[in-house]
Amino acid sequence: THAPPQTMKPAAFLHLFAFLALAAVCHAQERPQKAPAPDWVTPIHYTAELDNPPDTLSSGTWYLAYSEQINHVADQSHFHFALKVVNQTGVEDASTITIDFNPSFETFSLNRLRVLRDGEELDRLDTQKIEILRPETDRERLVYSNSLQAHLILEDIRVGDIIEYAYTLAGSNPVLDGHLDYTISTQWSVPLAYQHATVIVDADTRLVFKDHGQPIKWSARAEHGSIRYEWEQRDPELVHYEDSVPFWYVPYAYTEITTFPSWNAVASWGAALYAEGSELPEELKAETRRIARLDSPSEQIIAALRFCQDEIRYTSISIGEHNYKPYPLSSVYERRFG
Repeated sequence: THAPPQTMKPAAFLHLFAFLALAAVCHAQERPQKAPAPDWVTPIHYTAELDNPPDTLSSGTWYLAYSEQINHVADQSHFHFALKVVNQTGVEDASTITIDFNPSFETFSLNRLRVLRDGEELDRLDTQKIEILRPETDRERLVYSNSLQAHLILEDIRVGDIIEYAYTLAGSNPVLDGHLDYTISTQWSVPLAYQHATVIVDADTRLVFKDHGQPIKWSARAEHGSIRYEWEQRDPELVHYEDSVPFWYVPYAYTEITTFPSWNAVASWGAALYAEGSELPEELKAETRRIARLDSPSEQIIAALRFCQDEIRYTSISIGEHNYKPYPLSSVYERRFG
């Protein structure tokens, strides 16, 4: 027999709180859809007849093409992959596709799924099942978010197959206030035969590009009141990632793309997120007055630090705009976590 619980344990309370918060933002989210790619997407063309994988290939899959296309006007992002299975390890690796999305502000649609085998095209889009799972990778660090993963378990994948798939994400975090902030990797640790990127913005929008490690040249053309920036490369130089490097070190070349004109603009945007909800509750005001009456600044610092460590525990409910925007101080103090 099992006795009924007398009280809810703190961990159980946090799980319940997170579940209720996630349910509140996910209730209107429909399941991922299957639909054609948006009209604005540039079709990519890659060589499927490549037979001999490069000598630098260390895994069981060879990426033939990768395209990422960002339409800031339509608030959509499109991604297209093509990879070749070269051995049995590749069969195992390539048979599962995982796609991350955030249902509080994004919708996901699968646009293409096909297998090329011995010159024959096998369309798997209509028959493919999509399982939606919630990753728990950050729960041990007391970080809760409402990110989801679409899992595609592919059937009947064989050595020599080319798997091609594409999907679109619609929507962006409203806390960004319409700004674009995106990073494109231009070097990889695995062989990539062809890479393509597109960024579309309104004709009046000024984009800022910052290259790190490798300058790239974009083409630009005006179309229908917008500007389409485009870039491509073939067989980029590989980067060999070393072990035991600092977590902040990025060995790959990449390009940052944003509509923020300067770091001052970023600071102004960020400061506005802290302007709301800064009023202290009365009980906390009394605590600050008590700390202020201590004899020395060092005593005041120690007392404030101990109060935060002992009374407010770290738990992050990073949902929607709260990936960036802090919760009001009154909410943090009332819940005693933040």
